[in-house]
Amino acid sequence: MKKEEPMYTLMLISHAKSPALSWQFSLKWVRMLGLALTVLVCLSLVFSFNYQQAKIAAKELRVLAGEYKEQQQQFLAIAKQAAELEQDIAAVRELDETVRDMMHLSPKQASLEASGVSNTAVAFRLPTASRGGLSATILRTQMGLQAVRELLPDSKNVLENLTEDIATQQAKERATPSIWPTSGRITSRYGYRLSPFGYGRQFHTGIDIGTKRGTPIYATADGTVKFSGYQSGYGYVIHVYHGYGYTTVYAHMSKLGARCGQSVKKGDVIGYVGSSGRSTGPHLHYEVRVNGKTVNPWPYMNR
Repeated sequence: MKKEEPMYTLMLISHAKSPALSWQFSLKWVRMLGLALTVLVCLSLVFSFNYQQAKIAAKELRVLAGEYKEQQQQFLAIAKQAAELEQDIAAVRELDETVRDMMHLSPKQASLEASGVSNTAVAFRLPTASRGGLSATILRTQMGLQAVRELLPDSKNVLENLTEDIATQQAKERATPSIWPTSGRITSRYGYRLSPFGYGRQFHTGIDIGTKRGTPIYATADGTVKFSGYQSGYGYVIHVYHGYGYTTVYAHMSKLGARCGQSVKKGDVIGYVGSSGRSTGPHLHYEVRVNGKTVNPWPYMNR
């Protein structure tokens, strides 16, 4: 005889006058219902866990998005700073080229190093990302840019000062008499001598160079003609002021080759040898004056 399956009753009793509600379930259905409730609870727990994880992930994403936006702004600021520094570096390089040309240096001879200035500013490169992460890379980049920014003004100032010093020195060299004023031989030197006119011992204020009449006379340095004409004793004479206190005098010309106020360069023809004025024959009387006083021209003829 088949054993009867036990039954279970579920009753809901109202405190009001409503009739009670009841349901009968077999053991099989109770078990199925228990299993369904267990599955539902598990699914609820899994859903709740995943929901919490999603909330945490969303929060982290918002934080990362904020950091990304901030880093993006930092990168834009760095790019702007780098562009500005590139312009400054280009200016320093241009000055470096100018100094190198003025000093006649080869490309391998850096004028920055020659002037004692570190070439760090020109050689700077942005660092790549490393184990420190993107934020650390940004920080190192900003520090590197700041270091370059601090170095550039010093490098630029040194190069500008060096350029000015070289230009001044070159201008002074161009203004300093340094060549023979004409071809020929020296017939009378600077200093005391016996007068060629029989007046005894007298001081000769220049050097006489004997040569043929009509031999070209050259400016011995860059300058401006301050006098071109006839002077007692000197005959036809030209005075050239070179700056830095230097003046040269070319006397006894047969013909003047430059007018007053004219700019001349070293080696320009400014006249021709003659015997005008107080002279015993064709020659050039050549004087060098420093701050208005005559000095021996010889050291200035072999520089």
